[in-house]
Amino acid sequence: MRMPAISRISDDLLFGILETVRKPGQYLGLECNVARKDLGAADLRVALGFPDAYEIGMSCLGFHIVHDLMNAGNGVAAERFFCPMPDMEAAMRGRGIPLFTLESRSLVREFDVVAFSIQYEILFTNVLNALDLAGIPLRSADRRPGDPLVIAGGPATMAPEPMAPFVDAFLPGDAEDTLPGFLEALRDLPLREMQRPALLEALSVIRGVYVPSLYAPAGAGSTGMVKALKDGLPARIQAGLCTDFENARFPVAPPVPAVETAHERIVLEIMRGCPNFCRFCQAGYTRRPPRLRSKARILELARETYRNTGYSSISLASLSSADYPGVSALLRDLVAEFTPHAVGVSMPSLRIDEGLADLPEGLSEVRKSGLTLAPEAACEGLRNRVNKNVHDADLEKVAVEAWRRGWRVLKLYFMIGLPGETEDDRAAVVDLAQRISGLRRAFGRGPGQVNVTVSNFVPRPHTPMQWCQMEQIDRLRGFQGEIKRKVRMKSVQFKMHDPRRNMIETVLARGDRDVARAVEAAWRLGCRFDAWDDHFKPELYDRAFLETGVDPRNYSRARGDEESFPWEIVDPGVSREFLRREYEKSLCGDLTDSCIEGRCAGCMPVKTGCALNRSKV
Repeated sequence: MRMPAISRISDDLLFGILETVRKPGQYLGLECNVARKDLGAADLRVALGFPDAYEIGMSCLGFHIVHDLMNAGNGVAAERFFCPMPDMEAAMRGRGIPLFTLESRSLVREFDVVAFSIQYEILFTNVLNALDLAGIPLRSADRRPGDPLVIAGGPATMAPEPMAPFVDAFLPGDAEDTLPGFLEALRDLPLREMQRPALLEALSVIRGVYVPSLYAPAGAGSTGMVKALKDGLPARIQAGLCTDFENARFPVAPPVPAVETAHERIVLEIMRGCPNFCRFCQAGYTRRPPRLRSKARILELARETYRNTGYSSISLASLSSADYPGVSALLRDLVAEFTPHAVGVSMPSLRIDEGLADLPEGLSEVRKSGLTLAPEAACEGLRNRVNKNVHDADLEKVAVEAWRRGWRVLKLYFMIGLPGETEDDRAAVVDLAQRISGLRRAFGRGPGQVNVTVSNFVPRPHTPMQWCQMEQIDRLRGFQGEIKRKVRMKSVQFKMHDPRRNMIETVLARGDRDVARAVEAAWRLGCRFDAWDDHFKPELYDRAFLETGVDPRNYSRARGDEESFPWEIVDPGVSREFLRREYEKSLCGDLTDSCIEGRCAGCMPVKTGCALNRSKV
């Protein structure tokens, strides 16, 4: 039986506004490899949204993975949408044009399901703007039969409470594990006819699905676990875990944009999760255990994706690609096979303790854009606190080899505002960067260009440092000033992250449902594209916090040993007890070894998939 037709935006209506906006091609869907399914013949129609601009969303591998998974399902047709930029939004609102999908220009509000892939918290206001542009009630409680089901997944949904009033169901964790079964269950439900309470209860019994309307905060303020409102619901929602990463679906024929995007290359996910235990890194704990793809499988995916896209660059992606066992051999094979096709091979960053000696000279793509090293702190004592086992001698060895090989730029990443940090730690950031720059003189050249990015510590959920505080904005600005005043070399350039944005991220990441009021207020005041410097309006967030009674200090403060947290409604697999032990080790600078060599740290109650598939590498 054919489904009812979905209304479409006419060419005349769309083309009438495109001549007035920047990059009109991003709204046309004129791409290669586009999956165009017959919406009328589908059992389930999904509008999949990335709540940021087209050029960002189309550069996100996670978004492509979810899109590919959805369209692989029997009877499921998924089309994409992105957030229109402010000029396009104004034109759409002025002409009364609702949000539409790229593939068929169909109205988002008429799909059965509207799904969001939320990669980071600062996108929350964009989610609300997309719902409003589509003509969908913002709050789950206001939706009625006939309204689409609104779901969300992605890294930001590991702490979902600030978006709980707006989302009908969350699918935290790996989409490969939970999404296919969820979509199959939806196919058997009369979504448009069911009363909302009955529909949401039916969803709550699906493994790995969190229906926030069936739960409520157990405590006041930003503390307190979220509790189920009725018997039979799980006390915690187990995040999805893709155990067969070797054979998991991969988007080997992703849509190839017709307009410029942030990254235009083949991105190969060689490892899911990370073997290290950097105590500030949320993904390092929520995506455990580390799982590998074999070299043979990676080469197969590279060949197939290249045939389907023709991209001239391949990037090896993971949280720590340099920790992939046999990464040097993998790189050599990729360089040998793809260099004759004028395809460059790169890695996002390099592990500092092993250097460049074993890596092939053919990493030309890295040489163009700069080699990235992330010591995080300049003094070994502070590195030990965050479990970044890096030594200055190794860092300098890598720099020397990079300058010798002809790299033109080195990029260094540091963090300030870390627990236990001193003025000497911050001064050492400048000293180390200038020393690295000066090492290039040994090759008869001038000092090397070193670009330093300094971010501000955010105590993220599901990490050992979730008990820590975030430094206040004024103090962080003072720290940044200390660093800038010490710079003496023109070849060393510093970029500082705005502590106001980091404070907002902290509130959104560690927030409870009270924060939802502030998110909505910020959106109504005009907050959009908050990750973009030219659109970021921190004064509007300040006003939203004030109007809704949300005090950022309550969310940025240090937490007590026994406090429970709203984000603990999601179980990432790593136990709270392990996180607490790691926090206590950080206080005295004790290190925890990487588990890549099989030294189990006991981070998970059940070590599912922790064999690292070493026999396949």
